[in-house]
Amino acid sequence: MQARQTVLRREFLLGVHARLTDRDWDIVDVVGEHQVFTLDQLQLMFFPSRTRATVRLSELRDMDVLDRFRSCRRPGSQRWRYTLGHVGATIHAHRQGQKPPRPSDTMNRISTLASSRTMRHQLGVNQFVAQLVHEARLRPDVELECLSERNASVGLVGSARPDARVRWREDGHETTAWIEYDTGTEPHTRLLAKVAAYGNAMILGERPVLLFLLHSAAREAELQTRLRRLEGDHSWIATTLHEHLRDPAGPIWWPADGDRRVRLVELSSRQEAENRSVR
Repeated sequence: MQARQTVLRREFLLGVHARLTDRDWDIVDVVGEHQVFTLDQLQLMFFPSRTRATVRLSELRDMDVLDRFRSCRRPGSQRWRYTLGHVGATIHAHRQGQKPPRPSDTMNRISTLASSRTMRHQLGVNQFVAQLVHEARLRPDVELECLSERNASVGLVGSARPDARVRWREDGHETTAWIEYDTGTEPHTRLLAKVAAYGNAMILGERPVLLFLLHSAAREAELQTRLRRLEGDHSWIATTLHEHLRDPAGPIWWPADGDRRVRLVELSSRQEAENRSVR
């Protein structure tokens, strides 16, 4: 009986493989890395319309490649959050060269996500990721890598723990950045403590730039004022507002030593200068 069940599971998994498109594989990779996205975020990254996104995500759910959850909200209802189902988690593990999860592991992961108190923060970070992926897909000359919180700290020396790490390469210039997504709940002293931690952090002997994504203009102005009062060079730090993230690669980044906002790729020169100074 157990051998027959194993054969049936293998045949089902191989059947799912045969039905996955190139776009589906990309969805598995991105959701596997970043854990959870809304329908709107997945549409932004992978689909030309909401209707096509809804139809295909429903089909992926039927195959257990994706699963979804939401909390009760009255009045109305919360938007669905999508994550990998057990088949999707198994496929992702195989693609990463990792041991596939047990069904109970998948159930526990989804339950933990559904009950997470930091879901608003995680979806905020992933909105930035979705905007970057969307922008990169429109521009074949761009290379993009986005790492989630759990992988952004790999190889990092120091106590800093970024919400994400991105690498954006455009026109021969490359910007690697740590991401700090702010929801306005932490005092400015906490943000400055993070700056100090990042000041001592390195990855493979280099320091990426640090990007603060802030929830209000007043909070950004206050952080910029405090950064300019600190001793030392903080030109490797830049800020922006949540409302500007529809154009994540555009001139929305305000360097801590600058008087105007610059494009994401323009931060590469600051990163290169900072890395020469720390070597």
